[in-house]
Amino acid sequence: MGLLTDIRKYPREEVFRPVTFLPNGQEAMALDLSLGGARVGLLDTWRPTPDAVMPLSFLSDTDHAITLRCRVTRVEVDHIGVAFEPEQDEDVRRLFREALH
Repeated sequence: MGLLTDIRKYPREEVFRPVTFLPNGQEAMALDLSLGGARVGLLDTWRPTPDAVMPLSFLSDTDHAITLRCRVTRVEVDHIGVAFEPEQDEDVRRLFREALH
């Protein structure tokens, strides 16, 4: 077998950061993060609809949150993939910096 090549536009970084889906307050955990989106582990049986667009609030160690509009791109048994909606570049970069430091 050949090596699998990651063809993602943005490389992933592992994180373990609490997140909250708004407006329903559903709690989850960000498992990895890139400049294009995130993989979010779900903590219970709630599952969003594929292609749903919703705010996702990434909590930080400093008691403030960065909230981004996200589109659900993949729904699995225990996690989902989300893509950050356009025109949030500065907030995405700020989230990425905070998550990796």
